[in-house]
Amino acid sequence: MAENRPPMPARRHTTAPTFDPSQPRTLRRFFQDIETLFEQSGVETDPTRKSWVVRYLPIDVSDLCESLPEYANEDKTYEDFKKAVIALYPGAGEDRKFAVADVENLVAKRAAVPIANISELSAYYRDFFSMTSYLMKHNRLSESEQSRLFVRGIAPPL
Repeated sequence: MAENRPPMPARRHTTAPTFDPSQPRTLRRFFQDIETLFEQSGVETDPTRKSWVVRYLPIDVSDLCESLPEYANEDKTYEDFKKAVIALYPGAGEDRKFAVADVENLVAKRAAVPIANISELSAYYRDFFSMTSYLMKHNRLSESEQSRLFVRGIAPPL
């Protein structure tokens, strides 16, 4: 008896994976989502996986990805192609999720407008903690720098 698997969703369907090129960090989520769909739908071959990836990407990104040697070369695997796509977007890979400049920008934006309530403070803390925890884990920010930056974002300048 043949296995009855759901088909891959159509482009722009509510269950189709999406990627926003203005938010490079969403590329990892895009690949997680599409790989879940591959598993559910039984998409197993590298060429088929590559074609589904470009099908779901925005048209300009799709054109760019189709021009990658890892796309057309049948000796290149889906994983090779995925790595090449991620390399096109700084901030999309696990190794460069955040930079110190990202934290400094967050702090500068927060310092420009005084915190008016606990909700604003909590939102700042969540964003700040997410970024600085990652940077500290990768030895790109010290605990004292984290503390100094946090206070700079909430304390009015003297």
